[in-house]
Amino acid sequence: MTAPRFGRPLHVFDEVTSTNDIALDLVREGAPEGAAVIAGSQTRGRGRDGRTWLSAPGRGLWLSIVLRPGLTYPDSGLLPVVAGSGLVLALRDLGLPALVKWPNDIWVRGRKIAGVLVESCSNGGRLEAAVVGVGLNWLLPASENLRYPVTALRVEAEAAGVVLPSREAVLDIVLDRLERAYLLLKAAGPHPFLRAWPSLSAHHGRPVTAFGPAGKMAGLSGPLQPDGCLELLLPDGERRLLNSAELGLHAGPPGRWEERAGTKVPDRP
Repeated sequence: MTAPRFGRPLHVFDEVTSTNDIALDLVREGAPEGAAVIAGSQTRGRGRDGRTWLSAPGRGLWLSIVLRPGLTYPDSGLLPVVAGSGLVLALRDLGLPALVKWPNDIWVRGRKIAGVLVESCSNGGRLEAAVVGVGLNWLLPASENLRYPVTALRVEAEAAGVVLPSREAVLDIVLDRLERAYLLLKAAGPHPFLRAWPSLSAHHGRPVTAFGPAGKMAGLSGPLQPDGCLELLLPDGERRLLNSAELGLHAGPPGRWEERAGTKVPDRP
């Protein structure tokens, strides 16, 4: 299924600094919602907190989409997770067991395969325009100096025993799923995504360590909140809301917070 709006018009480049840069220029020029930018490579691709995103020629899908949401809080805060959820469902359509690692990473089998970066323009508390950037690895990055384990579409398709369609077909699937997730947020608000979070999350109910502005905290990953924050259950039973953090996922035997809370984090009533 081809997205009726996302990708129309589609601006194609061999190389750009960043597809988000071009899409933000399109926003300022009055481009319609759904206008998209795709590039063969990026010279200054970026992720969250200004981190570098390696975007070598032919090694990935580098894409940005113009949105004009008109959303207010809390719905506007959920947009990065909504985009990530759409991307997860696109990869599942391809036969890959993708999950969201909050707030904006997409993982398959414990490795990062993609990331989402949302940059927005607000006016008086109303989200008037936004750009959703997607970086999806087709091949493994050439660099070995990476902060986390990574993977790629070709690697995971081989592991899953599935045949990848063409890049054009993958682009259509990604645009379709992103659009459907976005329209669901606009029509129904956060609740469908909050209910689906346990099946979308790479860490719901699992022990994690959060590295953020408040320092380092270990706890049990809990429910997603309507504004996109994540609840963390600490070992003493206190609940904290994370609005910006890097999550480290734990492996091994349960920690004492699991002994206190059980193996499942209860959703708020």
